[in-house]
Amino acid sequence: MKRVFFGGILGAIVAFIWLTISWSFLPWHQCSFQQFKSPESVRATLMANVEKAGLYTVPGMPDSDDTIYAEAEKGPVMFATIKPQGVKLDFGAMAIYGFIIVLITAWFVAYMTTLFKADCYMGKVWYITVLGFLMAFMSNACLWNWWFFPASYAVVMIVDSVITWFLAGLVIAPFIRKKGCCHGHGGPSEHDHPPHPNS
Repeated sequence: MKRVFFGGILGAIVAFIWLTISWSFLPWHQCSFQQFKSPESVRATLMANVEKAGLYTVPGMPDSDDTIYAEAEKGPVMFATIKPQGVKLDFGAMAIYGFIIVLITAWFVAYMTTLFKADCYMGKVWYITVLGFLMAFMSNACLWNWWFFPASYAVVMIVDSVITWFLAGLVIAPFIRKKGCCHGHGGPSEHDHPPHPNS
């Protein structure tokens, strides 16, 4: 478990560094976000109609589906989280919580990789990468399908996750590689050859 523990820590550090670069310095995440023509009027409308923090949809979530189809077709359609009282943006605390989330995920991924039967280093790396893809695909494809998130948002999030866990996998894999499983440049070991007739 020491290998999982330390491998997960290093993997989380690498993943967090990449996510910081991805969100802070690359433009691709911002491409799916749009701006209201009149933010103040939108804010005033929200304050007049929102009583408590939570998830809100337009059309709303009614007791029956008799009108929701017509309202959805008429538009607009919205899925939003709203906090009418506002929030204090403490990026330091958010970064700490963000790293903890990545760290817990990295420990889970590292442990799952110990159960994988591939012996070679790159086999472990690709296994971790596939886990990253599946985690992102399930969540973001559902947001696209059920809540009409832009396809561009879902694709970027999935690709970002693949890159994140590929890079993390590069440092996690050495910690959980079984002793003597890889030889040279990934070629077969002496145990892969049949015994010599004269041996």
